[in-house]
Amino acid sequence: MTTSGELLYGEDYEAHPLFHVFFAAVIVLLTYLSMSPFNLRLPRSSQALVVFADMAVIFLYLNLRTLRIRVTESQLRVAFGVIGTSVPLSEVLLVEAEKLSFWRYSGGLGIRWGWDGSVGYLMNYGDAVRVIRRRGRAFVFSTHNPSTVLEVIQNKIEVGEAA
Repeated sequence: MTTSGELLYGEDYEAHPLFHVFFAAVIVLLTYLSMSPFNLRLPRSSQALVVFADMAVIFLYLNLRTLRIRVTESQLRVAFGVIGTSVPLSEVLLVEAEKLSFWRYSGGLGIRWGWDGSVGYLMNYGDAVRVIRRRGRAFVFSTHNPSTVLEVIQNKIEVGEAA
């Protein structure tokens, strides 16, 4: 149970193993630079900048390594760690399956803005679900099971419209 009702669908979409390798290499490099003798010869503000960059990369890694998708009785939540969006299912106008395109979402993974004004929560350029709200920005998110997500949300929308 969650604060907004029974969990109807939950998915934790883990990042590709190369994502972990890349971030580990960057974190090790920045940590080394922040503690190396070279850093001690820099001005204090530059030393602090290297330490801050290391902490920022660690924060990004901890938040972007898993995309969490949760559908409850009353809401849909899609988030990378603390960065995400929640939409009451009563606000969902339409959900549809989509095949993501590298060019449509600014050529990257993570949180991306599409050329059409939508926000993308992307883990790959494969299967995804597009959610169009009654008010606000549309958003797209990667998922392993787009048909299941669509079915669960559409069932809740139809029940809400019938009531």
